[in-house]
Amino acid sequence: MSGVAPLSGVRIVSLAGQYPGPYATLLLSDLGAEVIFVERPDGGDPVRSFPSFFATLNRDKASVVIDLKSSKGQEELLALVTTSDVLIDGFRPNVLNRLGVGRDRLREVNPQLIIISATGYGRTGPYSARSGHDLTYRAEAGMVTFDGSVNQSSLPIADVLGAHAIVESVLIGLFTRQLKEPSLDFDVSIFDALISTLSIYLEPLWNEDGTGGFPAEPGYGTFTTADKQIIALGVAHEDKFWQALCAVLGLIEEQQLTSNERFAHRDKLRRRIANAIACFEAPLLEAQLLAHDVPFGWARSLDEIANHPQVIARELTGNIQNSQRTYVRQPLIIDGERPTKGHRTAPVLGEDTTTILTEHRFAEDYTENEQIIGGSERFNDLPGEQGFALDMQSQKGGAND
Repeated sequence: MSGVAPLSGVRIVSLAGQYPGPYATLLLSDLGAEVIFVERPDGGDPVRSFPSFFATLNRDKASVVIDLKSSKGQEELLALVTTSDVLIDGFRPNVLNRLGVGRDRLREVNPQLIIISATGYGRTGPYSARSGHDLTYRAEAGMVTFDGSVNQSSLPIADVLGAHAIVESVLIGLFTRQLKEPSLDFDVSIFDALISTLSIYLEPLWNEDGTGGFPAEPGYGTFTTADKQIIALGVAHEDKFWQALCAVLGLIEEQQLTSNERFAHRDKLRRRIANAIACFEAPLLEAQLLAHDVPFGWARSLDEIANHPQVIARELTGNIQNSQRTYVRQPLIIDGERPTKGHRTAPVLGEDTTTILTEHRFAEDYTENEQIIGGSERFNDLPGEQGFALDMQSQKGGAND
């Protein structure tokens, strides 16, 4: 990587708050991009009310306050994008058009600008103007009930998939622009990303050609050891792993069963596996499974992850410079290095307004008191908030008015 991050020199202006936009721009920032988070003056991103959540998603970014409902703010945005490569629009469809800074106007001031509209349901269709959050998108896509039960998991799968779709769009846009193609205009929909993810369940249903997904093998699931440790077995459709598992558990009569035979007697075989594992202490079982190359993993708590041997070996944690705050590093390794910054904690609302707008002749309109709005402390060495255990689904992932 020669010390140069892949997206070094790329400037991204983001109007997308809550979860998908900030998570996407966090990943892009780690790859070297300069990210300018444009926030509204009345408190900024609503997620700022959850300081630890905001701090995690917004390190290494600049915060600029612009009132897009004012003519001055619209001029400020247009001036800002003249020196930018990407604009991420997190508002509902047509909001920027109504404000006079829609795609046509943006392209007038910067023909090479890559524009990404990131919304819940996309720009078109009867749901395009609807509000929503992670759980509502999952519900509409069939993800809440697709396994036959109502699952209201707090894991924000929709937001995460939407964020990765934004990252993919940015990278495609930058790549095609390098090839001298016209700058692209992306319509990213969280709902569309969910439907795509469910394709292995939907297409078999639509085409009446079998059960969707992968049928669950008896050796694919969670079990409890004699010392009450929960282990996840990953024996899925491969005879060699089934045979190895049977060798470890002493299930000699079942060892040569074919995949179809295992499916036919799934419940019975699963009880035998559970009974066998219940006789093992965790350390002995782990040693035997490793010796026989059986896929498995222990059900760990989040408290254990920082000391997970693989996390340590892969150097997946880092400390932000001049701070005691620990963060999760960029997942990619390029030429043996992780292109992660960790230079600064999340900005105070409007912290960079004066500095950045100086480039565009607006600095004289800002006083020192206006530079920092809504607080004077950085998100540095934050204690845990008792209230952060609240259901975040109502606070993130939605389109902005």
